[in-house]
Amino acid sequence: MAMMALLLAGLRPTYSVEKNSKTIILKTANAIKGQLDSLQKALPGAEMIDLEESAFGSDLNQLFWSQPEIQQLHIVGDGLPDYALDMLSGKSASFYLNEPPAGLRKLNYNKRITVGKNLKLSGEYRHENEAMYRLFIQSPGGKKLIRTFEKAGLYAFEVELPMKEAGQFLFSLLVEDHSGELLAKEDFPVVIDQAQAIRVFLLNQAPTFESKYLKNWLADEGYSVAVRSTISRDKYKTEFLNGSRKNLNRISEDLLDEFDVLLLDVQTLAALSRSEQNQILSAVNQGLGLCLLANTPPKDWSLPSGLKSSINFPLQTGAAGFSVENSFELTKIPFSIAEDFGIFPILQSNSGQTVAAWKILGEGRISLNLIPDTYLLLLDGKAELYHRFWSPIIGTTARQHARKTFWESEGHLCIQPKQPLDLQLTYEGMPPVGQFTNRQDSTAISFYFRQHPFIPGRWTATIWPDSSGWMQVFLKDFPETSEWFYVQEKTAWNTLCTSHQIEKTRIWSLEHPPSDQLQMPVEKESHPVPLWWLYFLFLVAAITLWLEEKL
Repeated sequence: MAMMALLLAGLRPTYSVEKNSKTIILKTANAIKGQLDSLQKALPGAEMIDLEESAFGSDLNQLFWSQPEIQQLHIVGDGLPDYALDMLSGKSASFYLNEPPAGLRKLNYNKRITVGKNLKLSGEYRHENEAMYRLFIQSPGGKKLIRTFEKAGLYAFEVELPMKEAGQFLFSLLVEDHSGELLAKEDFPVVIDQAQAIRVFLLNQAPTFESKYLKNWLADEGYSVAVRSTISRDKYKTEFLNGSRKNLNRISEDLLDEFDVLLLDVQTLAALSRSEQNQILSAVNQGLGLCLLANTPPKDWSLPSGLKSSINFPLQTGAAGFSVENSFELTKIPFSIAEDFGIFPILQSNSGQTVAAWKILGEGRISLNLIPDTYLLLLDGKAELYHRFWSPIIGTTARQHARKTFWESEGHLCIQPKQPLDLQLTYEGMPPVGQFTNRQDSTAISFYFRQHPFIPGRWTATIWPDSSGWMQVFLKDFPETSEWFYVQEKTAWNTLCTSHQIEKTRIWSLEHPPSDQLQMPVEKESHPVPLWWLYFLFLVAAITLWLEEKL
C-alpha cells in the first residue's frame, strides 16, 4: 500500500466530473421585447446579457473567458458582426433575427474609376408606406432624380454619371418626401483617377474622310495620336498629335510596344508585308489593342490564312444600321457580327444586331467596327454622339495596364471608427509592411500581413481606424501603392449595415445549426486526485508497518 501511494503520487491520476454548462440569452440591437419575454419564460434559468450595455461589447471572447461555463446562447435582435460570429466556434447558438429594416438596403457601384468613365450605381430600397418618396443622387455635378417610390415594396434602382474631375469625392443618396423634406442622407466615397492618355497608332493605306475626322477627334479628346499614311511605295506621310515624333517607316514589335491601340482598316492590313503582319499579330499577343474597320465580310479579306483565322469574327447576313437616339442613322451594311463564345458586343443596332465587338487574343484585344462612315455624325454637328460611338470602342480595345498592387475590402460602406477593417492585398514580392493614415493626421501607423497558404501573391491584414474621414492605406516606402478608404460616422448607413449584418448572421446560422440539447453528449472535465489523499494512504501504511514491528 505504501509503494502504491508513492507510485500514484508520481503518476497523478485523474477523475472525471460532469462539466457545469450555462445558457444565456444575448440581447443585440433592436431586440423585440416579446421574443425576450418568451425566451425567459421558456428558459427560466437563463441569464440575459445586453450586448450593447455590456463592458465587453462585441468581444465575445472576453465573455467566454470570464464565464467559460457558457455553452448555449440564444441570440435575439439584429445579430452579430462578421468578426463576432467566428467567436461562437464550439458553442451552440440559436438565433431569433429581425427582418431587414426599410430604407436603403443594397448599394453597388464602381468605387474607383478614371476621368471620362461613367459611375455605374445600382441598389435596392424598401419602401414601407404608401406615401410618395423620391431618391436623388448628389454629386459635384449637381442633384439628379433616380427613382420615385409610391407604394410599399422593394424597389431596384440604377443610374450612370460621367466623371469629369479627378480626386476623392463624397457623393450622397438623398431620400425626400413629396414636399421636398429631406428624410435620409447617406454619403458614399468615390475615388476618381486621372485618365492615362491612350496612345493611338492610326495606319492609312490612303487618307480618307473617316480617318481624317477620327484623327482630329482623337487629338481633341486628349489621346496621343501618331498617323502614317502611304503616299507611294515605301514613302509615307506621318503626323504626331499630343505626342513625340517617332520613326514609323517600319512596323516592329518595339514600335508597337509604344502604343496602346493600333487602328486600321482591313485593306490597309492586307497591304502590309507578311513580316509586318506577323509583327502586329505578335504585338497583340503581348497586350496591344488592335481596332479593325471593315466594310466587307471576312471571305473578301486578302489576308494570309493564319492572320485571318486569328482576327476573324463570326458574321451573319442581314442589313444592320446604327441609329443614334432614333434621329440619325448611319449607312446600313449587309451583315452584322454574330453571337458566339468569346465575342463581346460593344455597340448594337436598334434591332439588336451587333455592329462593333471585341475578343481576346493572347494578352491583347481585337475589336471590329462595321460602320464605315461615322464622320457623318460630325458633319451633322453631333459631336457628343460621335464621342459615344468611338469612346467605348477605343477604351475597350486599348492595352490593359494592370496595377501591380490591388486592395480590396468587404462592406466598405460599413467601415466605422474602432471597428476592424479586413484588407486583402494582391502583391508580388517580399513580405510587405503596410501603413495607414487619415487626412487630418499625417502620422502613419504600421501593420503587418498574413500570406495566403496557397496563393503567394495574396495577403490579408486587419486594421482598426481611430476616427472617421478619408484614410489612406499604402505599403511602407512605396506611397504609389496607395488606396483610399472612407471611415463612416457611427450612425451612417444604418439601414444598409443592419441589413448586411442580419443577412450574414442568417447565413452563418444555416451553416452552423444549433446542437440539439437532448442529443448533446454530457461534457466532462478531468481533475487530478488530491495529493493529501495519497499522503494519508502512505501515512496509514507506514504506521501499520511500524505497529506490526512493535506488536
